[in-house]
Amino acid sequence: MPASGVNLETPRDERFEATPCLLCDEDRGLTPFLEQDATVVGIGYRHALVRCERCAFVFVRPRLRPAVFSDYYRDYYKTTIERYANERKTADLAVAARILARLGAHGLRPGARLLEVGCGGGNFLEAAQAAGFRASGIEPSTDAVRFVRARGLDATEGSLDTAPLGEASFDAIALVQTLEHLPAPRKALERVRSLLVPGGLVAIEVPNVENAFTTWSRRLGRADGTRTLEPGDHYSYFSARSLGVALERAGLAVVEVDAGWNAAILRGRVGPLASPLAVVSRALRWGTSVLGIGRRTP
Repeated sequence: MPASGVNLETPRDERFEATPCLLCDEDRGLTPFLEQDATVVGIGYRHALVRCERCAFVFVRPRLRPAVFSDYYRDYYKTTIERYANERKTADLAVAARILARLGAHGLRPGARLLEVGCGGGNFLEAAQAAGFRASGIEPSTDAVRFVRARGLDATEGSLDTAPLGEASFDAIALVQTLEHLPAPRKALERVRSLLVPGGLVAIEVPNVENAFTTWSRRLGRADGTRTLEPGDHYSYFSARSLGVALERAGLAVVEVDAGWNAAILRGRVGPLASPLAVVSRALRWGTSVLGIGRRTP
């Protein structure tokens, strides 16, 4: 084990692999971030997060190979999709409103072709369609796609690698709480870039590994109610800085990165304090999610 304390050896268990930084390919400048015992998809192991000192990206190393999750994602919503969509609808629509507003602020207009990658139960697609966009989604879960179609929305089963998507065929693409699940985030964003028309926009929302609750819970050694670092199906843990790096590394221009709380969601919890708290959290980058907007330049 090197001085950094990160194990760089290839795992002997074939279900695992050790990758370099998923954004910048750094393989040596990695430092320990967090370790804990975990059981994921029925496999018990020591779940280790490392931080790349070059780009500040936090990721799992060693990690379960993507093939381990293939059946997991296909069957993810098998018996829960309707309940999941209904329980999350209010929050999902607040997130969608924020994202669509930011895309609109950067020039996206009703009638534009918008793709959601990982459309889940379809709440974002519903909001986008209601706002006048030609919205469609892709999703690896068979049951989720069936449910979304039953809602009268356009969804295709598949991923960025497998779905039949035409080059330069979308004006905007959204990944809402999706990029952290993908095994190769830079490659995924390179694919996103190829699907956008020149000048097209991508909106990415991911959990913020540097949110106030997670940051102080780690410092004080207490449980984190946000469950941001809980072992599971996330390969990547982004901050405002590393999400910007991800966009740049994929050849996309960074338009904005906002790590503040969503004022609409806060309003239901703290009333009139929502707006000032959102402003403060944006300045400190302490919100529970990061929203990044990128653009494909010609």
